Amino acid sequence: MTAPTSASTSTPGPASTSTPPLVPPPEDPSHGDPAPGPDFITPVDNVFVRSHLGGCPDIDPAAWTLTVEGLVDRPLRLGLATLLALPSDRLTAVHECFGSPFRPDTPTRAVTNIEWSGFPLAALLDRAGPLPAARHVLFEGADTGSFQGEDGLSYVKDLPLETARRDVFLAHGMNGEPLRVRHGYPLRAVVPRMFGTNSVKWLTRIVLTDERPEHMFTTALYTRTLPGHDTPQPVRALDVNSKILSPEPDARLPCTGRAFRGRTWSTTAVVRLDLSFDGGPWEPATLDVPGADPAWQGFSLRRTLAPGPHTVRSRATDAAGRVQPPPGARNSVHEVRFTVDAPVRRPLHPYMSAAEE
Repeated sequence: MTAPTSASTSTPGPASTSTPPLVPPPEDPSHGDPAPGPDFITPVDNVFVRSHLGGCPDIDPAAWTLTVEGLVDRPLRLGLATLLALPSDRLTAVHECFGSPFRPDTPTRAVTNIEWSGFPLAALLDRAGPLPAARHVLFEGADTGSFQGEDGLSYVKDLPLETARRDVFLAHGMNGEPLRVRHGYPLRAVVPRMFGTNSVKWLTRIVLTDERPEHMFTTALYTRTLPGHDTPQPVRALDVNSKILSPEPDARLPCTGRAFRGRTWSTTAVVRLDLSFDGGPWEPATLDVPGADPAWQGFSLRRTLAPGPHTVRSRATDAAGRVQPPPGARNSVHEVRFTVDAPVRRPLHPYMSAAEE
């Protein structure tokens, strides 16, 4: 499968070589689904890494260019220095991995909250001038390789032109520093309120087309049948979701009362977050007021529990009325099991009776 279906954009992108698969050291948190931690902005070292086509492409920043082509009046080819000279803005957004495209109902909850630096895609589209026939925007990364027995693939995603113009942010920095290679240096797409699979790393081509491109990562994978639909839809909008951060799974807690804390997020503001202890009734937690950016929200609820094993579940409701479903869905209510220790009894003083104690 090749990328665009439009005849004017069917030429493959420039070839690129790849390094061996990126293998962070064993202790690196990006191997799994690291807990987001207490910080509102996730430290770069704790941001998960996902790649479909092996390692990071070997990009020479001095030779690298970004093209805007296809159904445009004025095709563009821009170098890194030109892009870095554009007026820069910042966007704080929650960033969530959808999980395996082969297991779309399996929860992953690999999620972070990142402050991106860059500029809106609209700034380049305005320069290029989309033609009236343009309906879709294709984003292609420099990473190439094999996936599911198909060779010569590049990573390609697409969005409707109207959506891309409104929402896509082109980032060259994260958390106040330049993008690291494994996070998409020198430039990546960021699509707030959508799953990370749509945020193409190592961006090299932006192509405007009249039809959706047929490709491994556009129409073959990353689709699912949503409630109310009869046919598979592209994996795009975030689900309403939450993740308990404290306590951690299998933690042992003192018998004193404590605050149960976590993060919640969706395509829109979360308006209610409930916790349930040991299968009991749902209790409303205190929920942080959302800011202007599409970032996650914190929640907390203080409780004192009897000694012994316990479970706590979190359930979010967003402004669109969506509620986290019970177990069995990829965004099902989050559950953490933990144990509350019995109180420690002080030893009796040799000259003190039990009644005096």
